[in-house]
Amino acid sequence: NLGANTLTGSFPTEFGDLKSLDFLQVASNTLTGTIPTELQQLTLLKSIDVSGNKLEGTISSSIGSLTALTHLQLFNNSLTGSLPTELGQLKALTLLGLNDNKLTGTLPTELGQILTLQYLYAYSNHLKGTLPTEFTKFTDLIKLSFASNGFSGTIPTEFGLLARLQGLALYDNTLSGE
Repeated sequence: NLGANTLTGSFPTEFGDLKSLDFLQVASNTLTGTIPTELQQLTLLKSIDVSGNKLEGTISSSIGSLTALTHLQLFNNSLTGSLPTELGQLKALTLLGLNDNKLTGTLPTELGQILTLQYLYAYSNHLKGTLPTEFTKFTDLIKLSFASNGFSGTIPTEFGLLARLQGLALYDNTLSGE
């Protein structure tokens, strides 16, 4: 755990050499640059938290190789680009934090394959399109926030079937429904 220190400079690619690492926490520093693709070699990783840095660039499709991940927290950076469809390969994921970035494009329907997801935060980005009905497969979902994006269309009525859902934030979009 290297969180909340005064780490500066580029995100060290050498983390990719720590093959037995199962927890990587460098949140609340001032790391810059991109998330190194070398992290794809850390197949035992269960948790990545790089939130609250100054990271830029896109989320690499190589993220899909980290199939042991249960927590992926990339929020509060300056990440750009579309969400890779390979996120759907993270079948053990329970927490996905993507909020407060500059992500664009639509939500990949492949995210609906992560049936273990309990917390999904993608608010305060530049995401657009409609809300995929595939997300109603998240039977364990507790909190979902897509607020402050550019989503449009109707709110899927199937969201009403999410029995464990305790928090749903969809404000500051152009959604409609009854």
